[in-house]
Amino acid sequence: MAEGGFATVRGLFSKDFIEVDERIQAVDALLINLKHCKLESYELRDLQVRILSPDSALTAYHVVNTFNCGTEDKPERKSYDNNSTTVWVRQPGASKWLVQAHSETPAKS
Repeated sequence: MAEGGFATVRGLFSKDFIEVDERIQAVDALLINLKHCKLESYELRDLQVRILSPDSALTAYHVVNTFNCGTEDKPERKSYDNNSTTVWVRQPGASKWLVQAHSETPAKS
């Protein structure tokens, strides 16, 4: 991922972000993984939004995506088909929404 793109992605997460899937990790661990991979395809399905408060919302959705975490000479593609939930928060006095928590589980065929 290009440095400019990486900074943009990092700016989407709150400082206290947590992800739960095969393991529990904070934003830095997630970003280390993303920094070494390129998103090749992404399809969002069945998006649902629930407003939890004026400054928090939950999204639930099905996502199918493919990352290439290898090199041009030796691609290492990873494909995912997951149901996901994401909690978005807005800090007091701010207008920008940030991801505070994310969880995903493999979708059943």
